[in-house]
Amino acid sequence: RFSDTIGHEQQQIIIPYTSSLGVLLVSCFWGGAIVFHLTLDDPVTHMLPAAIFLTLAWIGSYLRNQDLLSSFRKEKETRLALESELSDAQKIQASLLPKNTLSVEGLLVAGRNMAAKEVGGDFFDYLQKENSLLIAVGDVSGKGLKGAMNAVMASGILNLSAKYQQSINEIMSDMNESLCQSIEQDMNVTMILAQFATEKKQMILANAGQHAYPLLIRNGTVELVQAKGLALGMIPTISYKPTTVDLESGDLLLFMTDGITEPRNAKGVMYEESGRLNEVLLNIPVEMGIEEVVDTIINDVEAYTADEEQDDDITLVAVRVS
Repeated sequence: RFSDTIGHEQQQIIIPYTSSLGVLLVSCFWGGAIVFHLTLDDPVTHMLPAAIFLTLAWIGSYLRNQDLLSSFRKEKETRLALESELSDAQKIQASLLPKNTLSVEGLLVAGRNMAAKEVGGDFFDYLQKENSLLIAVGDVSGKGLKGAMNAVMASGILNLSAKYQQSINEIMSDMNESLCQSIEQDMNVTMILAQFATEKKQMILANAGQHAYPLLIRNGTVELVQAKGLALGMIPTISYKPTTVDLESGDLLLFMTDGITEPRNAKGVMYEESGRLNEVLLNIPVEMGIEEVVDTIINDVEAYTADEEQDDDITLVAVRVS
């Protein structure tokens, strides 16, 4: 019994066979066997136990190390290939999200997405229609690659529905019916869809199961914009009732997923419940750039959960009414 060079305990079995011709030793070790033949009058015979044991121990250890090194190389190659595929998936998903600040008549819009893993299940989009702007923020149940694939599918269905449907409740219903046919039974999509009329200061909002309600910051107050509805992809026949909000110059609207509201600090207190979100929002000056608004909020969420690992995707879209 011995320990090899990487700390694994090994055993060798040496079986002697005697005959008139001498001693035949068969050593069985990991991966094979070696046969030694020595005559009885050979002086080396008296040194057999230590010499053969050390030799065979080295051979067994060497062969085992070679096999382990080969296994490690294969695992490394597999891991590198997977990392490369995930990197490609991350780039593809990122390419589908808006990258720049959007400026349309009377509105400034900026958004940001941070996946908890290499890819994630959150998405957002800006869709311009005649005399209106659509803003969508969605969250697919599940994380990682599975969530990302369904997020890409939901985003594609949204873009297709928006081309052929006019009102946001029609778009929501069309998306819901399509997702009920396409998404797995244990998956669903929560989504906020807001339509801004560019000719007048007004927003029409529909909510499909998103419990991180949009926020309206106006004249030193923070208000929830509540609209309710069932998550997409669950029941094909449901309808979505929109809510209308009249807007004023200087209004700041935030659309988010629960990656903003629900992260917990080391004490287990959610960010939204701590009161920090309202505190940050009430200290944002009207002249702050819209991209800086997004960064300020997300940076504070990260600071709040600095001692905890990010376990949910983060998405935030901010709209400033001019």
